[in-house]
Amino acid sequence: MYERIEKLRKNKGLTVRKVEEDNGFSNGSLKKISPKTECGRILSLSKYFGVSMEYLITGQTGSGTSLTTKKSLTGLYPRKAHIVKNVC
Repeated sequence: MYERIEKLRKNKGLTVRKVEEDNGFSNGSLKKISPKTECGRILSLSKYFGVSMEYLITGQTGSGTSLTTKKSLTGLYPRKAHIVKNVC
């Protein structure tokens, strides 16, 4: 998940600190982002970068949804269900 955030951050020419400040995260916390991170932080980052939570969590796009619910994520990606259940 962090790799996708890094790619998005670099594509926008942003520093790690800028992303952290803009999202109200403490210094160094962006590197600790994982699928087990609280839902609010993942939502904040998805809105910030203009991508879906689904993309940040699974790395996949194109399901026709943007900010999806835990139920729909679990249905779309049954092999990732264990991750999704821990997210939100």
